Amino acid sequence: MKKTWITGSLTTQAIGVLLIALLVSHAASLAFYQFDLAEKLGATREAQFAEQMVAIKRLVDAAPERDREGVAHAVGGQAIETHWDVQSFLRAGEPADANLADLQQKLKALFPAVPAAGLRVGYSSTADDAAPHFILISVQLSDGSWINASTALLQIPHGTFTGVLGSTFLMALAIVPLGIWLMRATTRPLRIFAKAAERLGRNVDAEPVPETGPSDVRRTVRAFNDMQSRIRQLLAERTQMLAALSHDLRTPITRLRLRAELIEDGEQQNRMFADLRDMEAMVNSALAYLREDAAAEDVRRIDVSSLLDTIASEASDQGRLVAVEKHAACVISGRPLALKRAFSNLVDNAIKYGDTARIALRAEGATAVIAIDDTGPGIPVDQVEAVFQPFMRLETSRSRDTGGVGLGLALARTVFRSHGGDVSLHNLPGGGLRALVRLPTA
Repeated sequence: MKKTWITGSLTTQAIGVLLIALLVSHAASLAFYQFDLAEKLGATREAQFAEQMVAIKRLVDAAPERDREGVAHAVGGQAIETHWDVQSFLRAGEPADANLADLQQKLKALFPAVPAAGLRVGYSSTADDAAPHFILISVQLSDGSWINASTALLQIPHGTFTGVLGSTFLMALAIVPLGIWLMRATTRPLRIFAKAAERLGRNVDAEPVPETGPSDVRRTVRAFNDMQSRIRQLLAERTQMLAALSHDLRTPITRLRLRAELIEDGEQQNRMFADLRDMEAMVNSALAYLREDAAAEDVRRIDVSSLLDTIASEASDQGRLVAVEKHAACVISGRPLALKRAFSNLVDNAIKYGDTARIALRAEGATAVIAIDDTGPGIPVDQVEAVFQPFMRLETSRSRDTGGVGLGLALARTVFRSHGGDVSLHNLPGGGLRALVRLPTA
């Protein structure tokens, strides 16, 4: 899935929702404000305009005819331009829209003596722009002459799109840092909880998670800690039982070995000794797999290159063919004896089933990658995961006749996973098998 802010962290999602809600609410509140402001200012302007027209009509109507133009021009002022004329500047007819009709009704209420045809309202626009810029009003006087008045359309101040974004940005500067701090503080127990879950997958004896944060988080963490405790107890009981059983098997094996010494038939005696050796090998392998002393081993910084050189040198001293390619220096944190035993198991498998082992080490970012190749027959593709199960053996050349009881790979994977890494098997194109180990570097 492509990662977006919707599928990102909880903090990213919360901040994204907060910003969207902020922008929408800010734009909506600005729109409501503009609408309400236009309605209130329009009503106020119409009332003032109507009152001024009443005063102008009264003054002009009372003035001598020769002075009416001068009086009309004088009383108009800056907001209203008025002229007296013997005819109207507007033709008779219905108002052009609802706003003009409403203004006309208000003026009629103030001029009850003026006939309907003597009160006209309309728009005027410039020659190069069809949009109206002025309101024109013509009011007929008692002698049939007209007062023609014009006033500019009321322009309601409004915020531009840039202004909306700017104000939203300023609000976001104040809100987002606080939101990030709050969300990170809220989700911190969840991050600790996630890391603890990862540690549990590698080490069941990891420290419990501190029960901090909101009540819901504390309750979840408490349930997780209880689960970890129960898992640890179940594993301890199982391991103790199996270890005791494996240990107790040594006694009857020893008695059987003594009795086999008394068998006179050499062939039967050899078969008995072979079976006892297999049983003893299984018991020893089971004890090595189950014992918990490796988990208690101190964690140290380990040079993987030196560790692999040591394993190869010890194998060579035993007459085995082990080749180590030139490799990079990688340092990891781990338990030295446990890692040495895990790598030795992989090298032993490579020698058993392929006569030789080739070890290569490389660094991929923060990961140490170790490849151990052999020249054996490989394994079926559908069995590459099954062989990691305890006591799992394939019915091919990798059988009991070549040694082993099926615990080497299981033990190796357990060790690598407890260090935050893993091991996988891959058949090589030219024949042979590759054990690929990945471990996080220190």
